[in-house]
Amino acid sequence: MEAEFPPLRSLNDLLHNLPLQLTSCVGREEEIREIKRLLCPKQSGGSSTPFGIELAAAKINLLSIRQIAARLDKNFHDLKGGSVTTDKRHRTLTALIDWSYNLLQPPEQTLLRRLSVFAGGWTLEAAEAICVETDEEFDVLEALSRLEQSSLLLVEEQAESNRFRLLETIRQYAADKHLATEAAEDVRTRHLAYFVRLAEQAESYLTRKEQGEWKRTLDADHDNFRAALSSSEDPQQRLRLAGALWRFWSMQGYISEGLHWLKDALSDCRDGSSQIRAGALNGLGVLAVQQNDHTTAQTALEESLALYIGLEA
Repeated sequence: MEAEFPPLRSLNDLLHNLPLQLTSCVGREEEIREIKRLLCPKQSGGSSTPFGIELAAAKINLLSIRQIAARLDKNFHDLKGGSVTTDKRHRTLTALIDWSYNLLQPPEQTLLRRLSVFAGGWTLEAAEAICVETDEEFDVLEALSRLEQSSLLLVEEQAESNRFRLLETIRQYAADKHLATEAAEDVRTRHLAYFVRLAEQAESYLTRKEQGEWKRTLDADHDNFRAALSSSEDPQQRLRLAGALWRFWSMQGYISEGLHWLKDALSDCRDGSSQIRAGALNGLGVLAVQQNDHTTAQTALEESLALYIGLEA
């Protein structure tokens, strides 16, 4: 028999009324409250309960409170294993997420699905640029507010610009639904294009007095750059992105990672713009020098120089 849910206004209401004394952790009520508090710092006493409190409670005898909090956000499945009772709770939580999703208005459902394209968070500007089709009209900020009120989205307050993110549990759920839609490929294309523009915009500032601000900007979206590089099927765009990021990788110490992405992008895109290829080869050469790979550095820099000379001829 499937669970029947009461006609509550939100998933928050439902989760807030779940029994605190779960079978597996009677007498641990204070620790469960601490998990809630850690995961909901804006709500004293943890009154806004994220999805997964029951799964976390099932592991309370094995992990510390902070380990549980970290693992909840890392991956829903880390806390899944164990008894039949735990598996039943997992299915219940999946049903809870589905129930909450169905309470959303269609524009909010659409936005949630498309937000799954982001890795590690996003800004309002990114969501507006990537998650809305040209012929669509809906207020992204209002939809984000509704998702936050429904505990489907987290807001990270920062000095320069607030960022948003989904718990991995929710992101995986939304991604499954998103990949089944016709818009999935277009959203991924816009995601790539947006982060190519961001990286190219930042590139010139990394040698100026504004470099600190732009390094923080790129660092905040590093996971999005990685996602774009790993999922893109456009070799030219991947090469543009990798070529624009080499200085950031150099300055932040991501030498091996930068070499990996540049070698991969250069191998996949042997045609196309000589300007873009020359810049990427120059970056590859600089990173190779930093890793004391002088053979790779010499080959890359000589090819880069030849291309630059050809562009000026």
